[in-house]
Amino acid sequence: MKGPVLIVSSAVEVQEALAGGLGKLGFQSVLARSPAAAAELGPGPAPKLAVLDLDGIDPAPGPAIARLKARWPNMGVVALAQPQRGKSDLEVLAVVRETGAHAFFVKPISDAELAKRLLDLLQKGFGGNRRRMVLVVDDSATIGEILKAYLRKHGYDAVVKPDWETALSGWDTLGIDLVITDIFMPGMGGVEGIKYASQNWAGVPVVAMSGGLDTRMTPDDALLAARKIGADAALSKPLAEHQVVEVLKRLLPAA
Repeated sequence: MKGPVLIVSSAVEVQEALAGGLGKLGFQSVLARSPAAAAELGPGPAPKLAVLDLDGIDPAPGPAIARLKARWPNMGVVALAQPQRGKSDLEVLAVVRETGAHAFFVKPISDAELAKRLLDLLQKGFGGNRRRMVLVVDDSATIGEILKAYLRKHGYDAVVKPDWETALSGWDTLGIDLVITDIFMPGMGGVEGIKYASQNWAGVPVVAMSGGLDTRMTPDDALLAARKIGADAALSKPLAEHQVVEVLKRLLPAA
């Protein structure tokens, strides 16, 4: 049997349906009515994966889900919810991000489709020694590729976005473990991005980087300003590989 998979839903019928469907496909399930109840489960095999039914859960489940992630930090999470009437994709995505989920599906979803995503998370190392995911936001494609190379060389995965608008609208940026962002970019910009991430992405460290803005602001001044608005660390351009790695190891200690 694969698993165990933690199934969290306030509806018993949903729990039973998900457990039954996944069971037929070789998954073992552990059931809980809420994130808080799941966090209090007794000793047993640590769940490698979780399926989180957002319908019926406290509208602000962040603290309870944070307890889940603290207990099982490498657990992969798939969130499910009914179609959200009156909400844009960006609004739905923002809610899903707050849960810390790594994937999201609108119900109903077939057992096979759910199982496929769970297997994908297992293959990525969730529930074990997974590679941490870093979001890089920089309008310079060259910087993005340099950072991606550094990250992968040292055991991290990376998704690179050219601006914060694209980062916030991308479903591939769910479940991010850390953010590295330039400060000066077109559009929303790094300052607003840092503020948003520090206020809405609980437990996700943010690293600011900058080469300054022409002659109007030195790199040191820009990075100091970034720290004041919520950045956890700062890097000056041009980036040195060893400095990037040192910051990552400090902000993302081994699980």
